[in-house]
Amino acid sequence: MSVHQPDKKELRTMLHQRRTAISDAAREAATRAVASRFLLEVPRAKGQVVAGYWPFRAEVDVRPLLQALIGEEYTVALPFIEGKAVPLTFRSWRPETPMVEGMHGILAPDPAHSDIVLPDIVITPLLGFDEKGNRLGYGAGDYDRTFTALSGKKRFLAVGVAFEPQKLEEIPVEPYDYQLDMVVTEKRLYVFERP
Repeated sequence: MSVHQPDKKELRTMLHQRRTAISDAAREAATRAVASRFLLEVPRAKGQVVAGYWPFRAEVDVRPLLQALIGEEYTVALPFIEGKAVPLTFRSWRPETPMVEGMHGILAPDPAHSDIVLPDIVITPLLGFDEKGNRLGYGAGDYDRTFTALSGKKRFLAVGVAFEPQKLEEIPVEPYDYQLDMVVTEKRLYVFERP
């Protein structure tokens, strides 16, 4: 008798429920732990550009981490969705940068007040990740498309941030899926070997 393997849609539903079930107090403590682990353990060099994201749907809130990086004199950027099925651009951001509501209602730096930059490190949100560094997002392919485009322009680190309950043994992989280099959770730093 064969065992049913959940598809990506089923995994997304399960992982979204798993993530939203985390209590506010646990989420706050985990968010602080993720920021501190990132600052201590993710390799980086002064002056690099680090792209983060504006939190959405109970994701790890990386804004305190981004502010800490600004304090250490890194250039920080946030994604800007230019349209459907095109790579994201990354626009410079500081806490005082005017924001606009972009696609899906996610805030992004106002193009009139921010420059497009190419990141050295991309901190990416996710619904789930597995032991090989495969990432499960919301299904639009924005980050996979962006990572593929960016890899043609420069070397960069793709670093997922997640709560430990978002880890799975295995995620189904499509040919266009882009493997992460690392994932930071409140428990540990996962480092993956690229094929």
